[in-house]
This record gives sequence, C-alpha cells and structure tokens, in this order.
Amino acid sequence: MAGIGADTEAIQQASVDIDEARNSVEQALQQLSGQLEGPVANWKGAAADVFRKLMEQYEESGKKILQKLDELGQNVQSSGQDYAQTQEEQAQEISKITSMLEG
Repeated sequence: MAGIGADTEAIQQASVDIDEARNSVEQALQQLSGQLEGPVANWKGAAADVFRKLMEQYEESGKKILQKLDELGQNVQSSGQDYAQTQEEQAQEISKITSMLEG
C-alpha cells in the first residue's frame, strides 16, 4: 500500500506545481505590461497603433493561458482527491473480505 500513497502525493504535488507555474506566468505577464506601459504611452503613429493591437492580443492570450492553467490545476486536484477516495474505499472492501475469510 505504500506505493498508493506515493501516487496520491505525486498527484497532489502536480497540482501544487501547476498552481506555482500559473502564478509565475501571471507575474511575468504583469511585469512585461508594467515595463511597457510608460514607453508605449508616449509612442505615436501607425507603428504604435499596430504594437498596441499586438499587445492587446498578447494580453488576451495570456489570460487564456492563465484560465487553462487554473482549469488544469483544479482538474488534477480533483482527480487526486477522487483517486485517494477510491483507494480508501477499495482498502475498506479488501479489509472486509479479509475479515470474513479469517472469521
């Protein structure tokens, strides 16, 4: 049964790792936006308009990535909880069968 606990722990750790990766991506997106805010505010002309449009698309893509990472983290966490519950239920059933065989 020791291997079962390790699997559950690995799933839980994967959920934590995904959440940490999501936070890192969010920080990187915020940092880039902050660094570009000043220079872009004073930039005029057609090239500036194209760049702003590109940055809007970039920010939208970033939001989608964050959303997908949130969903992935939640799904992994939920799967880990379901897995642990299933393992516990199976262990209880095996224990009942063992008791019946011994008794």
